[in-house]
Amino acid sequence: MNQTICIFGNSHISAPATSQLNAVFREQGDNIYYWGLAGSSFPKFTYENGKIISPYPHHTLNLSQWCEHLDINIVDIIVCYGFHISPSTQARNIAHIMQKTNGISSEMRREFVAELMNMWWQQQAARLLIEGIVGDFPNKRLMFYAHPHVAEHSTFFQSIGDDNLIRSCLFDVHSFLRMRMDDLGVEYCSQPTETVANEIYTASRYSGGGIKLGTNNEFHGPEDDRHMNTLYGDCILGDLADRIYS
Repeated sequence: MNQTICIFGNSHISAPATSQLNAVFREQGDNIYYWGLAGSSFPKFTYENGKIISPYPHHTLNLSQWCEHLDINIVDIIVCYGFHISPSTQARNIAHIMQKTNGISSEMRREFVAELMNMWWQQQAARLLIEGIVGDFPNKRLMFYAHPHVAEHSTFFQSIGDDNLIRSCLFDVHSFLRMRMDDLGVEYCSQPTETVANEIYTASRYSGGGIKLGTNNEFHGPEDDRHMNTLYGDCILGDLADRIYS
């Protein structure tokens, strides 16, 4: 098909980048590249005149083996991956608020949470990048994958103590993100259902053994409940291939 596909994101792009399913895209005649930065460097990306400008161009060039700055003109499909958007973190924040405001009416509580969600979204670097691309390239195909849910072994939601509340809050976060992406004309890609446990976590087999971005064999430790492994990357690329080629 001779398309250029760019998976652009933060440290989480390591999972699909290390998957053998990258060959599927090349067999279709397409080029697939991974471009981004890990950790606190990611929010420093800016969008200017049709390009994503890297704060550390040497690092993005070494990571991608492709380019220092990302020229949107040369990309056919942009996959915004991770982008420091964590449904688990936001769901826990909302759950805490829901528990602390249990005495007020459900309608007031919903309005309060909706306002907090909007404020949170306005503060995201991801929003500025996506809005910049969409504004200049309204016909460009963009897809968005948020961070995976925290791993099944995680104690992240322990302070909530209410699985039903967590499920409800995760549903609200994903619904909010989907609505924002629909408004922008961006395809919202849910976490593959086979990777989700108890409608809350990422199943254990997909966590542990993830390779750190930009390294060949340095792994995230067993205590890491955020970064997923190559098996998870397989599921993501399988989902992406279905979306592109089906």
